[in-house]
Amino acid sequence: LESVGISEKEAEYLLKNDIDEAIKRLNAHDLLEGHDEVRQAVLINMAFNLGVNGLLKFRQSLKHWRNKDYESFSDEILRLRWARQVGSRATELSEQARTGEWQF
Repeated sequence: LESVGISEKEAEYLLKNDIDEAIKRLNAHDLLEGHDEVRQAVLINMAFNLGVNGLLKFRQSLKHWRNKDYESFSDEILRLRWARQVGSRATELSEQARTGEWQF
């Protein structure tokens, strides 16, 4: 890798595989079904960043998620230490979860 690197196409392939694995693991915990695509993307993004095992530690946040209480979920994820670590990314994901609208 150091001498040749990887192409953009190879990087996209690896990224897609990682995202697919995160989705598979989230589905194994029944965390995506019943939520709209925009909000599913929030949890997939968080799982990709934290790992599914890391995400599962956020019990209070996931309680709100499972109840589709997106307002509380949004507030809760901003209180996490993770939110301070990732900065604006957490703010964008929180707003996306709250509104159900894509954030760019």
